[in-house]
Amino acid sequence: MKPIDFTPLNYNILLVEDNKTNQILTKTRLEMWNCKVDIAENGIEAIEKTQNNLYNVVLMDVEMPVMNGCDATKIIRNNISTAVSKIPIIGMSGHDSIDEIKKMKDAGMDDCIIKPFKTEAFYNILLKYALKQL
Repeated sequence: MKPIDFTPLNYNILLVEDNKTNQILTKTRLEMWNCKVDIAENGIEAIEKTQNNLYNVVLMDVEMPVMNGCDATKIIRNNISTAVSKIPIIGMSGHDSIDEIKKMKDAGMDDCIIKPFKTEAFYNILLKYALKQL
């Protein structure tokens, strides 16, 4: 089997994740692809960061304290600024039930990836949504 060519992405990514281990693992993987990664630990921090920074993609955990990912996504989608409201948001969840995926889509997430995710699937989903902005 031929190894995958992971071309550097050079994206600005907002990682919204409350679990420190998941933060480290995901950030390390993203930095291997030359991504600049900001971290928010809950939905409120995510909303603040999207209003003050430009991101190619937001990776949004669904289950977090203070404000969950679905509620944060709804607020981001209703932002007055088109640039903010149109940011691709990829939901991240440890649950792959149809109800969980529907909940993410109904909140306004563009797509979802189930944790733990495989490197190739993770890379491809980032590539898919970041390229839509070009």
